[in-house]
Amino acid sequence: MEALWNFEITITLFLQSLGTWLAEPMRWITSMGSESFYMLIMPAIYWCVDSALGLRMGLILMFSTAFNADFKLLSHGARP
Repeated sequence: MEALWNFEITITLFLQSLGTWLAEPMRWITSMGSESFYMLIMPAIYWCVDSALGLRMGLILMFSTAFNADFKLLSHGARP
């Protein structure tokens, strides 16, 4: 686990050394993973695009969120 932690730190330090120009794109990418984003986009997909696609995306989101939470509990990974 220590080797993985060191590898993650190396990647983080490399990205931070590229400068501050990455801050805004990274904030935008981070906001795409927020609950608010999905609360806006899921109904739009369900009603405006395709109800079957919206339902499948909702189920995938629900199961992936549950899997992610369970995996975090099992791995006990430290936060950077």
